[in-house]
Amino acid sequence: MKKISTLLTSLFAITLLLAQTSEDDGASAENDNLHLSAGIKTNHLWRGLIITDKPIVSGQLWYDLNKSKTLQLGIWGASAISNDSDETHYKEINYYIQYADKGFSIGIWDLFNSRNINELIASDDIFNYSKDKPTHIIDLRTSY
Repeated sequence: MKKISTLLTSLFAITLLLAQTSEDDGASAENDNLHLSAGIKTNHLWRGLIITDKPIVSGQLWYDLNKSKTLQLGIWGASAISNDSDETHYKEINYYIQYADKGFSIGIWDLFNSRNINELIASDDIFNYSKDKPTHIIDLRTSY
């Protein structure tokens, strides 16, 4: 939990620092491949499911892998500000690579969500990719 809180706080601080950058600094928009966003939301829904009804802090960091900015590699994370009524605490980290151009997008996301993990069958460690206690979901996303 401390690692995720530190990561999200760092992402938020970097976002504030980048927001203060002047557009007259001589940097070309074509060379601006690293992006960062942060937000605070009143709750978190995923595909119509209430993941947490508590406020969350979220951050996203992504890098454009090509000049046309259609191929991206990134990470998205969030954490609830407080525990839910069942005393669980929502935190999530997702890694992804995706292609998007002219309204079409396709991406592969590695999802890790800490809510309601049964530790007998799954691990609450985000870096555990063991086949014995899987916690990650691989999600193929497409849209047009």
